[in-house]
Amino acid sequence: MTRIASLAVVAVCGLGAVATAGPAQAAQEQASPGAAGKMCVRTTTRNSANGYLVRVRNNCGRTVKVKIIMTYAADSRCFKLKKGQTRYRETTGIGVWKQTVFC
Repeated sequence: MTRIASLAVVAVCGLGAVATAGPAQAAQEQASPGAAGKMCVRTTTRNSANGYLVRVRNNCGRTVKVKIIMTYAADSRCFKLKKGQTRYRETTGIGVWKQTVFC
């Protein structure tokens, strides 16, 4: 599993300004490791102007409940994603995405 290392701390926000991505900041699309083979929820991570941005999109044919697990930062609460819906979590400091799990 690859992760983008960043200096970022966790704060739940809407979509913030996104910095122009260079080679070290290229978006990383991840299969949800804690999803038990359900690859219909996709997580994308990238460095942003304010820190670190996690994007979770529901490509499943139904509503799902997911939680964003972070390293060096607080995890998100469990939240619902409707079919086709996208949620964002922006962090500042050293927190980075670890996995997205069903809950």
